[in-house]
Amino acid sequence: LFNIYTNRIPLFGYSYLEYLLLKNLKKLESFPDTLIVHVLYQVSYYYRIIKMIRILNNKLNKDIHIVFTVHDIFDRSGNVDNSIYNKIRDVDVIFVPSKYTAETLKMRFSINAPIHVTYNPVDPIFKPLPAELKTTLRENFLRQHNLPKDSYLLLYVGTEKPSKNIEGLFKVLSISKESLENVYLIKVGKPGRRDHLIKYAHELNISKNIIWINNVIDSDLMKLYNISNVFITLSL
Repeated sequence: LFNIYTNRIPLFGYSYLEYLLLKNLKKLESFPDTLIVHVLYQVSYYYRIIKMIRILNNKLNKDIHIVFTVHDIFDRSGNVDNSIYNKIRDVDVIFVPSKYTAETLKMRFSINAPIHVTYNPVDPIFKPLPAELKTTLRENFLRQHNLPKDSYLLLYVGTEKPSKNIEGLFKVLSISKESLENVYLIKVGKPGRRDHLIKYAHELNISKNIIWINNVIDSDLMKLYNISNVFITLSL
């Protein structure tokens, strides 16, 4: 099994992925005649990996099988480039983390390769805490942020990319204020469009109802999941 990890760095006309393949040509020659190449990355021109592998296959005279992991499908630019998905019709096996992704590939792009749903793992650290400990942690959090004891806590964990629909999340918070006097959003994630979002929160008059947390270690994130009333995500 030969795993390909890549980043987005172009190198002298080659994608870094293609560079890795060429660099590892000698290494590949020493592999058994039957080789599985597992591609873990999926951004636009990196789908040329398939063409490169077919070229290597002819050079090495090996039986190379391509295993592709498709992590997600979303329309970043307003029109998904079907040519990208045309290229993965030539792979041998596809792994996806959800039934939705599997069905979308089959319906929208007529993928013929076997598609296997393999759910993403969850770190064992994320688990429900004992009620007494949960109460103590919640009280400490409310006291730390000067929030009322009867606060209703919404939790969002993720980036500020447009596809995450943070504006929609803020609208939900604004509407919730009409029926929940002490509703607050705990927003966890690194800044991305922070200035824009702060301005938008001000326009909706919810600035005082948002707790911004940029970075958090897993053990603390687990506590936030436990003390919150609702976890909410509105990805497009």
